[in-house]
Amino acid sequence: MKKRNLLLVSLLSLCLAACGGKESETSTPTEPVVSDTQSGGDKTETLPPVSDETDTEKETTTEPDIYDTLWSVELVDLMVAHLNGNVIPYIDLGKGVTGAYFPEEELGVLKIDGGKFDASLLDEFLITYQDQGWVAEVKSSKMTASYEAEHLRIEVLNNSGFFQVKAYYDEPFDPASVTDWDDSTKRAMQKNLHNHVLPYIYLGSSKILTDWSYTGDFFYMYGGKWNDQIPMLALTELNKAGWKNELVEEEGKYNLNSTYTFEDGCSLISSLKISTYHGVEQALWLLMFDEHYDKNDFTEWPDSVTQYFGPRFDGKEFPVLYLGTTNLSHVDYYPTGNCLTILGGDYQEEILADAKVTLTEAGLEEVTDGPLI
Repeated sequence: MKKRNLLLVSLLSLCLAACGGKESETSTPTEPVVSDTQSGGDKTETLPPVSDETDTEKETTTEPDIYDTLWSVELVDLMVAHLNGNVIPYIDLGKGVTGAYFPEEELGVLKIDGGKFDASLLDEFLITYQDQGWVAEVKSSKMTASYEAEHLRIEVLNNSGFFQVKAYYDEPFDPASVTDWDDSTKRAMQKNLHNHVLPYIYLGSSKILTDWSYTGDFFYMYGGKWNDQIPMLALTELNKAGWKNELVEEEGKYNLNSTYTFEDGCSLISSLKISTYHGVEQALWLLMFDEHYDKNDFTEWPDSVTQYFGPRFDGKEFPVLYLGTTNLSHVDYYPTGNCLTILGGDYQEEILADAKVTLTEAGLEEVTDGPLI
């Protein structure tokens, strides 16, 4: 993988400067079928067979109503979405109760904020949870509770003088439970890896948190809690896909380092390892992507760029320039100086050469003396 040198383009009053730089988804019971036939006024009804069972002998099952709780509908929806379909027992947290999910904290935490904290209510909360089968305790003005059967745990604590509940779903390690990337992860791959989707490897969770760093073209894929089986399982899958792989021992743990070149010439190197960035030992698949150079892949500016042309540049559009990548991940507008900066891919001499031809044909002149901005 070559050294990362990135191309930066600045637009000022439709002028150009380029410079190198570095960054980061019930069925319902059917009604009895009634068929009517009319012949001479007769009507025939086909009725369901009569059962010998009485109504009291029949067993009926009814799914519980998840909204049959004093939690708000919004909070129930958050719990169902992030606590594996579960709703935790209700406790009265006072006025102004709100909630939000934070995927980047401790493998994901649902926080519910309430009214003024009152430690004397913790014992009442304790009984509520114990009565519903949770293992719970109160210690140091905080209640903790867990429900192992559903892999749930919560904390009720004092957050700057107000009640706060932290609820977690501790997803169990189960490689057979997931066999493909979810749609959101696939979209992130296609956006940042030149429309490529990587072979599936189990990262300890069904939910993957992705991030892209324009500093070095790094693509981050965070999974679940680290398990030593993760690199071994990944090795098997990536070997099948034709990747070059190497297990590297580091302080008694194994990282999996890999390289791969795609048919279109794009390539990457990756490292599957432990990350503590979110406060726990978590699986991280870190990839550094190198996009092949092909100016024919880029024929128009994305919306992230053209949104500025109308209001900022009198409706004039700047000639399309290929900046070494189709993923212009960093576009900034600076009101001072009416300047638009676009960060491209790895710096290559061909970029400047092609840009000069395009700009000259568009009638722009090259500025060689004095500051452009």
